[in-house]
Amino acid sequence: MAQKCSICKEKVERTFLQKIKGTWVRDDKGKKRVVCPSCQRQLSLDEIRQKF
Repeated sequence: MAQKCSICKEKVERTFLQKIKGTWVRDDKGKKRVVCPSCQRQLSLDEIRQKF
């Protein structure tokens, strides 16, 4: 199943073990969201949570 970044909507790649190349971040409601590596480099954790 292809997943997209919750911020930039780009496709998040997977490793050969089918793990995402990114991270999961919980929003204020407790829902898990996927964040790609490029958004992680550009934004801090607080800025990422404000984007949701």
